[in-house]
Amino acid sequence: MPLSRTRRPGIPAAAPTSDRPTRRRVCTLLAAAASAPVLAPRAARAAHGSRAFDVGALTARTVSDGWLDLPRAAFPNLDEHAAPGADPVRVGAFGWAIDRPQGTLLIDAGAGDSLRDAFPETGRAPGHLRAAGIGAGSVTDVILTHLHADHAGGLLTATGAPRYPNATVHVAAAELAHWTDDATLAAATGPVLRSARLARRLVAALGDRLAPHGGMADLGGGVHVLPAPGHTPGHGIVHLSDGGAEAMLIADAFICGPMQMAHPRITYALDHDPAQAVETRMRLLDRLATDGIAFSATHLTTPVLGYADRYGTGGYAFALARR
Repeated sequence: MPLSRTRRPGIPAAAPTSDRPTRRRVCTLLAAAASAPVLAPRAARAAHGSRAFDVGALTARTVSDGWLDLPRAAFPNLDEHAAPGADPVRVGAFGWAIDRPQGTLLIDAGAGDSLRDAFPETGRAPGHLRAAGIGAGSVTDVILTHLHADHAGGLLTATGAPRYPNATVHVAAAELAHWTDDATLAAATGPVLRSARLARRLVAALGDRLAPHGGMADLGGGVHVLPAPGHTPGHGIVHLSDGGAEAMLIADAFICGPMQMAHPRITYALDHDPAQAVETRMRLLDRLATDGIAFSATHLTTPVLGYADRYGTGGYAFALARR
């Protein structure tokens, strides 16, 4: 289904809120923490930490960057919505690669070395890309869904040099402006401070290879960026389409799939605007379920694309097959 349809062109933004009373406490905890006809997964290529899939004639790949163990306290209102469970909560860390005639387009770059002190199992994406035959020099474009370190840190090597020297890096202008604002840096602590410092290093290292956009961007070949703010001011998702096939890569629209799909109002401590993040998540899940669109998300624990099934009262479940 073409992206240009007028019925649902994107994920509308909610009104901002500044009500984040538990952020500083949970930032401290985080800082201390050490199949469907439109898709054709190809098991023969599901090796070395990546899994290939097709969207029409588009060839894509889910790439693992490892995983993160998050304290339950990172979800401040969890106990209002869900029964007690495991602590910490383990979530995946995925990005994506799109094969194109001119080279490879990456969607997010993983953490690189930026989170090894707190999350030692992250930073695996570069090795998994090499194992899949994707060299750093063949990457022509990188879409950053947002500038948290687990998505953008992998753009730089351990020495601070660009990991993908031939790539143009696409990021929302609002996202870049927020993370490079002096006020953001001055107020930041813990993981937020890490991301603010990283953004400044990226600007210095990438120079004119950094390409800000207005929140919506057409990368050609059926790859479009759509705004999905809340988690961060310029958080975006990616829509893939070819002919009648489509899929969405929804980044951090949720952090823990089982919890935040079943209970979309559960918030996350690092959401910039929790109320807006909830509204974005609810609108997005409604679209995925209503239109039967296959999707993947950064912090799912499976590389396989699936579907949002309506579940209970206002909730959803991740399903591998379309009903």
